[in-house]
Amino acid sequence: MKTRVILGMLAYLAYLAWLTPATAQTFYPPSSTDLLAPGSIATTASDVKNTGTDFVKLDPNNFLQVMVWDRIPATGPSNIYLSWSVNRGTGATGSIKIDTPINGAFAYLSDPDVTVAFLNGALYASVVYLAKDITLPPDAATVETYLDVYKWTGTSFVRSSTFNGGAPLPLGVAFIPAAGGLPSSIRIHSSPNIDANATGKVGIVWQETTTELAQIRVISPSYPGPNGYSFNQATTFAESYVLDCNIDGSGFILGCSPLARGTLASRSNGSNNPSILFNQSLSPDVAVSPNGVLSFCYIGASADPTSLPVTSGTRLVLKQYSRDCNIFNISYGTYSWNAAGTYGAPRIAATAHAGTTNDLDVEIVMAWTGGDCLEGIGNRSYYEIRNWGRSAGTFRTSYTTVSIPTVAAVNGYPANQPVVAFSSGEGAAYSDQYVVAWAGQNYPKFSSGYDVWSTTLVAGSLLTPDYSRVNYNTVGDQNIPSVAGRYSGTGKSMGYLFKDASVPQLSYRYSTVQAGSGALNRTGASGSDPKGSTGPARVIDAYPNPSSSAIDFNLHLRQGEIVQQLTVVDLMGRVLDKVAVPAGQSSDPVISWQPKQAMPEGAYIVKLVTNQRTETITINRSR
Repeated sequence: MKTRVILGMLAYLAYLAWLTPATAQTFYPPSSTDLLAPGSIATTASDVKNTGTDFVKLDPNNFLQVMVWDRIPATGPSNIYLSWSVNRGTGATGSIKIDTPINGAFAYLSDPDVTVAFLNGALYASVVYLAKDITLPPDAATVETYLDVYKWTGTSFVRSSTFNGGAPLPLGVAFIPAAGGLPSSIRIHSSPNIDANATGKVGIVWQETTTELAQIRVISPSYPGPNGYSFNQATTFAESYVLDCNIDGSGFILGCSPLARGTLASRSNGSNNPSILFNQSLSPDVAVSPNGVLSFCYIGASADPTSLPVTSGTRLVLKQYSRDCNIFNISYGTYSWNAAGTYGAPRIAATAHAGTTNDLDVEIVMAWTGGDCLEGIGNRSYYEIRNWGRSAGTFRTSYTTVSIPTVAAVNGYPANQPVVAFSSGEGAAYSDQYVVAWAGQNYPKFSSGYDVWSTTLVAGSLLTPDYSRVNYNTVGDQNIPSVAGRYSGTGKSMGYLFKDASVPQLSYRYSTVQAGSGALNRTGASGSDPKGSTGPARVIDAYPNPSSSAIDFNLHLRQGEIVQQLTVVDLMGRVLDKVAVPAGQSSDPVISWQPKQAMPEGAYIVKLVTNQRTETITINRSR
């Protein structure tokens, strides 16, 4: 018994050491108040279960963030809303409640997602969501995916009159009539998601689940012969479908046949026969590469009773295809990762790189939960946000832990609902960076409720070990995040959307500060980049840090602030280098610094002196 106690104490001491300033993560609080999502009133936000957002550059001086969410009250109908904000809340804003797509029927709408893009000089927002017709009896009440297209007028979005006669379009199949002596079946849709690239190519995915009376035939020594023994058994199937079109809803006929249902992409070749019996393809998501390739991911659960021993497993599957005539005839790679344990829904993002070896790069995030029973310690629960991907054209074989790493001796910090988005493709310094945001609970020095956090990675590597807190309030739960920034037009910029139960409201934030490197600033009143809202924790950032070569210093300056001196000193205060800062600085200049001579490993101080203040930051040199 003494041995067990000692082991437990050692583990706890190791955990305390992990939290010491030398190795602990830094948590950056936000530096300004989040903004109310247009149309997000208290009764709406309190019942939100799903959100979605996208971000686009309207012209050199104006930006647009588009947001969708659902309202699912305990009783009564559920609704979804589309809202927008020009120049991050400082310009035109507006919102609309999306009408029921079922004419003359009483429907529940839920789980929306949105994407925006230009096509032929016009800007469109395509929205997918679920609709349930509850006027039907329970055994015929279907849940179906709908596509809805809206056109930007310059001040607001209105439903497109040229798409499907100005009405939402149902996708897939919701009801299969009786045939061949078998009864009819209901297909319940879930997990609709949508994405678009800069040229307006759209990918849409959804899941269809049905419980059907399957005819099973057994041939064995006990039941020989060509027919064996047959019986009927209720079997649940979950299959994922994908289709593509243009952002305005055109392109459903590619010179061959209408894409009325979409392609059963979760099967190996889109055929009618699954490659393994009882496949389950769950929670799909899609991203569209710059060259129009659809990158499609899902959780694949399978059991193959034809093998000995019987095999089963759960994997994260990624497929990348281009399509011609409703058939996936060109494959750019299929990859799967072992997903043993308990995972949430995967979320995928595609790079904004075009015409390079990186234009098929994608990043996928999922929430993982697990546990262990340790001798002398007891049961422990662990939580992580994990990241898989394809970078520089190569599939990475293992995952990266994005959130606080698991410590065996102590219960982990709950982390879930991750989302991912690449930074803007403008500027090689930022186009490979992507931001992961998630809801985390009980993080050190903050409230016991959920907060929304984010950090930045490149090719599966964290740029910093630190996290930025997205939301502003210090009480209540802030969760259900969405993030977008691939086509924002500004390096490192991101638009965030999340539910804020403490207000309650839907809140959003736009920041050009790199997530994980400091407090996330939102824009000033002019709609330009942040100037007067930097947080007290970081006025100067350094990345990569630690580094064995060059380092970029990212400054966050107030309006009218001028850099007078930027120096690197050792811990004795001796000046080792003076960094040149070009004249005519922007509010967030990035200055690259290459040491003039080899510097030993260790810590150094970077000192920034302006006409308004003096700030310092520690950098670490590594070999």
